Amino acid sequence: MKTTRCRSCGALIVFARTTKGTLMPLDAEPTADGNVTLEHTGPGLPLAQVHGAASLFEGHTDGVRYMPHHATCPQADEWRAHR
Repeated sequence: MKTTRCRSCGALIVFARTTKGTLMPLDAEPTADGNVTLEHTGPGLPLAQVHGAASLFEGHTDGVRYMPHHATCPQADEWRAHR
């Protein structure tokens, strides 16, 4: 996967697509605390599967998990839509 840097904090991130087709920034390094697994379905960005605590490993035997970058970015509030 290609890494890039967060435009706010400079951390290394990767992008995946959600099942709804939107881009999701993830911390580049896998972590045991993450709740996102990636499915590589062909060329292009991997598909992000967001899991609740109970289903974290269902169907995912490799155990590689990623953390959504908005959960760790110190400037995440700057990117949230104001409602």
